[in-house]
Amino acid sequence: MGVGCGGEVDTKSFDIDLDKGSPVITLQGGQRDFPYKVSKSDPEVFYVTVHTKAHDVRWDLSLDWSSGGRRGTVRVDNGGTPFRTSADVNRPGYDYPLGGGEWIKRTEQS
Repeated sequence: MGVGCGGEVDTKSFDIDLDKGSPVITLQGGQRDFPYKVSKSDPEVFYVTVHTKAHDVRWDLSLDWSSGGRRGTVRVDNGGTPFRTSADVNRPGYDYPLGGGEWIKRTEQS
């Protein structure tokens, strides 16, 4: 968003392997771990990549927050229902790119 409306917003990327017994977020690209400080004038964008090679998983993400003496948890889900991620070993894979308008078949399995 450095061109046109809005301004630069830092992004942070995280990876979650759903094949692990207790999935945890892995940091990407040498960035620092939580906590992050955000505000209306200093937002952050978090990209979360979730994958599995062996399971069909329904999941949601919980984000704990605090502001002064207040605390809470925001549930990130698919409109009130869990997200679903399935293994695609020996099956075709599809991606829905950010800003895209349709599913695109992967040319390589990852």
